[in-house]
Amino acid sequence: MMPKRSFRDPVTGVLKSVGFVATNQPGDVAQFEADTFDLKPGRWRWDDVAWVPYTPGPKPKDLRRIAIRDALRAASAPTATLPDIRAALAEILKDYE
Repeated sequence: MMPKRSFRDPVTGVLKSVGFVATNQPGDVAQFEADTFDLKPGRWRWDDVAWVPYTPGPKPKDLRRIAIRDALRAASAPTATLPDIRAALAEILKDYE
């Protein structure tokens, strides 16, 4: 039987998959693991010594939504000014330029 391997992103070190296979995606770094290895992909990162917990940051799409949300909140505040409203509209229009 083939030994268990973990596969991680070569740049970030984030665990991408685990299994009893020889390869994963091209470029992934493979590492032999104990048969009991059961860390969840996307939640652990190799720091050149050990696996450490990893919390992924927001995706770029989510960052855009957050920027639009914040601009709309400022524009809809009771103290909003015309520049606040224009800034909110400009933020939304970025997706259509």
